[in-house]
Amino acid sequence: MANKANKATELVETQQQVELRSLQEALNSVHDELQNRGFQNELLQEKLSNLDLMMDNRGWSSVSEYKEDGPTLEQVKKSSGQIRNLMALNPWIKRGFRLRFNYVMEGGIHRDNLPQAPKTSAGGRDMRSKQPDVQARVDNIINQMNFFGAEALEKRESAFYSDSQALYIGDDSDYTLRALPLSQITAEYRNPDDGSEIWAYRRTWDHYPNGSATSEQKHEWIFRHAFEDKKTKQISLNDEVEPVAQDKRVFGRTVNSQMGWTHGIPDALAAIAWVKLYRDFLVNGCTVTASMAQIWAQAKNQSKGGAESGVAALNRGGAGQIAVTGDGNTLTPLSTAGNAYDFEKGNTIIAAAATAIEVSTIAMTADTSAAGSSYGSAQTLDAPTRLAMEARRDIHVSLESEVLKWMGADDALVWFTPYTDSTEVFRDIQAIVLKWTTGLYTPEEAKAQFEALAGRYGDIKIPEGILLPNNEKSLARKDIDTDGAGSTSPDQSGDLGTGAPGQGQNSAAGGGTGSNDTRTDTIS
Repeated sequence: MANKANKATELVETQQQVELRSLQEALNSVHDELQNRGFQNELLQEKLSNLDLMMDNRGWSSVSEYKEDGPTLEQVKKSSGQIRNLMALNPWIKRGFRLRFNYVMEGGIHRDNLPQAPKTSAGGRDMRSKQPDVQARVDNIINQMNFFGAEALEKRESAFYSDSQALYIGDDSDYTLRALPLSQITAEYRNPDDGSEIWAYRRTWDHYPNGSATSEQKHEWIFRHAFEDKKTKQISLNDEVEPVAQDKRVFGRTVNSQMGWTHGIPDALAAIAWVKLYRDFLVNGCTVTASMAQIWAQAKNQSKGGAESGVAALNRGGAGQIAVTGDGNTLTPLSTAGNAYDFEKGNTIIAAAATAIEVSTIAMTADTSAAGSSYGSAQTLDAPTRLAMEARRDIHVSLESEVLKWMGADDALVWFTPYTDSTEVFRDIQAIVLKWTTGLYTPEEAKAQFEALAGRYGDIKIPEGILLPNNEKSLARKDIDTDGAGSTSPDQSGDLGTGAPGQGQNSAAGGGTGSNDTRTDTIS
């Protein structure tokens, strides 16, 4: 019985040694692979011929497959479906959209010069007036939900991000707007001599009659607003005649297009491959980290007897215990013990994805280590990102201006608050004031520059009675042109002079008795 027990014990110990050896060999293999490869550059090389292999690309078409007229409608739809799913499930694609939307819409979009119907004696609007009440059309709850409101603006930018285009159906009967989803477009009617110019879209949707749970599919063609003069009564498709909506028109814009292309490219398309590669990098890094955590040391013994007497007797009961080894036995900690995978090596990958979306890596990852933990770098909207967002703002302004003109506001102004620091604005105003005081600029020229600081462009209205400085027609007005140097005291001539560009900065004259640019209070 004793011999059987010894053999059983020996069998168990041998099995444990085999398992330990197998785990050790696996860890050494992973460790050697990481050291040998050192995250070689070929993992970061972009090869257009293999771009599809970098993506989960069932039904996907790579950029190299686009023809001269760009991606087809079917290709755009497939890319849209994948991007929309990633916007809901992938943190970096979702974050990229939120950054773009917040940057573009920072400060809100402004609209001015919108005609309103005259007011009645009771204070209401006179709906009998022939003047279009554009403000009322903008405030219409349907238009706010679908085009002008905050939620509608988010969906519009989302369409650019995932679909490359944002389209809307305008109803001529009541001036309401509704979105035209990309999924409802099933065909296009193009210029016979220019395939990149779309004149009309074929809309297909499910119609549910009142009181019925069963839908029926309907089709109609809607011409774009710019090609209303091309409108026909009907269009033939596959030997079937289909109606053209006579009281509707399509407004919209396409982004990331090229000369000769029919459709554009979604903002997020170029980032998908790199986001997937970065995700795989993180998942593999977590796997390696878990493997390194399972085996922290290597036990060696020189004889079978030593192994049978005890490879290592470890005290139990918590961390920081002592390992007791027998004669001829060694316990060598691995170099990776207590370490995690170097995830910062993947910053180059996610930087490629951020570049594709035109946002900074710091903002996209919410990781200030990408900026060397620099608070200033993490908080700054860099120039390339700012310029990219300003270009997108121009598209929004163009689209809204076209819609407002259709509604009856021929002189509508649409603008965004510029990306300018308050200090920069102050200095710009000073520069304009200095130029204005020379008398060499007309009021229209000066006001145009002032309005440009706020992002407003369009017709300039000058208040009546404006007086030109440094002009003979204003010479009799001492409060406009004192014909001499400005006083430093308001009780002499009422002229305080023009603030200098260095106002507020430390200077040798700052402590003088005549200075009005210093503070007299103290900090306790």
